Amino acid sequence: MAKMRANLEWRTLKGTRTSDNRDFAGIGMNAHGLLMIITDGSTAGESSGDLPRVLVKEMVDWFAAASPVSTEVLCDFLRDLHRDLAPRFPRGSASYLVVICGVEDCFAAYAGDCSLGIRDADESVSWITAPHTLVNAVKDLPHAEIAKSLDVKLPIQGIYCPDD
Repeated sequence: MAKMRANLEWRTLKGTRTSDNRDFAGIGMNAHGLLMIITDGSTAGESSGDLPRVLVKEMVDWFAAASPVSTEVLCDFLRDLHRDLAPRFPRGSASYLVVICGVEDCFAAYAGDCSLGIRDADESVSWITAPHTLVNAVKDLPHAEIAKSLDVKLPIQGIYCPDD
């Protein structure tokens, strides 16, 4: 059996618009790899704190029992999960980032402003993903500029995976 070593780091900050922190993260493992997920519940919507928590739990539980997971399998599961969660959380929205590492490869799926990066030797971050925000549809801004403005963020309603 192959061994895998991972150093994981995620950073989350409680927003200023709500009294609770709507960020959740989880790790799932099975014989085929590792799933890492981080979610960020919207400050709007009465169930936007519950949706990301349930999303993390459902993803981790699914992965723990899954066979090897491909991008297609992940997207199919995300679509099914969206169909299940949308009626339960009709006003909830959340951003998410899911990374799955198998023995031979890693891949990610994300929506919203949860981002994936690699910390460089000088402690700077080289971003692999760009936030899905309204402003990025018009102009490509660096992560630091997007983080400064709450007005440029577009909450993601539900859970999405690109169509094949």
